[in-house]
Amino acid sequence: MFLATTAIEQFWDVSQTILFLGEWCRLYGQKHVWSKLDHKVLPYHWDDRRKLYSDFLYLNRTYETYLPMISNKLNEIHGVNRSIEYWRMIVGPWLSYFIDILYDRYSSIVDAAKFDSKINTWIVSNPIQWIPNNFSGFIDCFISDEYNLQLYSQVIEFTGTIPYENRDIFFPPLQGQTRKGIKDMSKAVIKKLIRRGENVIPSRFNNIVFISSYFNSLNLAKLRVSLCQFPFYLDHQLRDVEFETNLESRKQMHFKRGNDDFERLLDRLIFLNIPKSYLEGYSGICHDSAKMFPRNPKVICTATAYSANEGFKFWAAENMERGAKLVICQHGGHYGTGLFSGTEDHEIKIASRYITWGWRGKENKNVIALPAQKLIWVNKGHSKTNSRCIFWNLNGAPRYSYRLYSVPIGPQWEVYFRAQIEFAKRLKSDVKKALLCRPYMKDYGWYVIDRIKDEVGDIRFDLSRNAWRDQVDNAILAVETTNMTTFLESMSANVPTIIFLQPEVWELREDVQPNFDRLKEAGVYHIDVESAAKKVNEIYDSPQSWWNQEDVQDARKEFCSTFARTSDNWLVEWKTELVKMLESREPVA
Repeated sequence: MFLATTAIEQFWDVSQTILFLGEWCRLYGQKHVWSKLDHKVLPYHWDDRRKLYSDFLYLNRTYETYLPMISNKLNEIHGVNRSIEYWRMIVGPWLSYFIDILYDRYSSIVDAAKFDSKINTWIVSNPIQWIPNNFSGFIDCFISDEYNLQLYSQVIEFTGTIPYENRDIFFPPLQGQTRKGIKDMSKAVIKKLIRRGENVIPSRFNNIVFISSYFNSLNLAKLRVSLCQFPFYLDHQLRDVEFETNLESRKQMHFKRGNDDFERLLDRLIFLNIPKSYLEGYSGICHDSAKMFPRNPKVICTATAYSANEGFKFWAAENMERGAKLVICQHGGHYGTGLFSGTEDHEIKIASRYITWGWRGKENKNVIALPAQKLIWVNKGHSKTNSRCIFWNLNGAPRYSYRLYSVPIGPQWEVYFRAQIEFAKRLKSDVKKALLCRPYMKDYGWYVIDRIKDEVGDIRFDLSRNAWRDQVDNAILAVETTNMTTFLESMSANVPTIIFLQPEVWELREDVQPNFDRLKEAGVYHIDVESAAKKVNEIYDSPQSWWNQEDVQDARKEFCSTFARTSDNWLVEWKTELVKMLESREPVA
């Protein structure tokens, strides 16, 4: 039996029975090829969601074990003496993602070896060309078949689990596709002038710095002026520079800590996968970020820059070493409601203050609630009923798992998608005609539009990529299908909303279940396709009449007060909290 690890057909030996490592191998667009092959698909190890949660806890412990080790190595290589929390800020996002990703790929290979003792495969051995330039480059890589082929190859080669033959096929690396800086030269000149202007502003007018905060330009200007901060609005981003690989430095990243087979694999693969930003590019990024970002801030506020904005991470980490405080703002849904989330855990750990959209962390004293900065725009008087459009909002996810949280993971997206197809099929004909489907911005090789057309029929699609709030305001009903941001936006905007989630892949925290139960009683939240479709069919003629019922509105308001809080007094509340942080002498959390 031959093991096919990815959807790359050049690495399928069709002369043998094929074992596809997962559903990610069987692209819908290649169905005419793989459907004719003698093949099987390996069951996915994380279809056991109890195992997924158990592995999540194990991998968190692994991360906390390796972070100090990597921190010490990086201090030694760069001749510095930075704290673990400094390196958590800089290298932490990549390390946590990589550990989760590698464990998933490793577990699948181990299961494949157990599936057939005579299994064999082909691998590619050119890992050096796939070393990510930075975290953005890593994100571009791990969703691709080519990168995953070489990562599976590393696992197979270093573990010796499966007999293999090396195929030297060159795939152009995705490093050239790291996110680029400003292409338009006139914009670059304008931004350069603005930065120069910022650098001459006295520090007292830049005590509180906002970078990628999720406030819109007007509201951010209002907040900065109220705080007596200069009202520039510029999200700083370093220009991408491709760094040369230095194998001598990388050899110092070998470890001998592993207590089990996976950790021993991790020991051997960190040096081949850690992004160049943290080794070869470290000194350059330190220098450039210090010049680009404001000097000597006391409070740094962001919603998303902590992740893939390398310049921001280096600058913020350096200033936090000097006593600056980092405010992380919730930037979307699932936070505070999902059973587990590595991303949420990381954000809370690096933040001096973590600002939520209404919920409070019982175990984390640094978690506070303020009006949601992303929801200030909402129109609570939604009443546009001229259109008969039902806005059907779909999610998307990479075919390969990449981070662990309580959502459909990797190939489990198929479970989610099948539910969407069944939902559409159960709608009455006139209701189905009213659907306006908004696919996720990236398809990831799922062929969503083609599959909906083939299985459901003539459905309209919103491919405009306009802001969700601009589109949904023309709908009589929003059908939300994920425990994510748009559900909270819809509820907060008081748009008639139906949400359905399969509880087997959208696990909730025990303490938030009563909030969702209240929505369920009101007919807003559904846990199965039949119930959701029945409700949409029932209310289609007059969604607003149903939505305005007292029990529905009470449930909505109660839910929003905890998970999508807004306030006409948002400016005062935010200003008060930020001033308190500015004046506080308490140690950084």
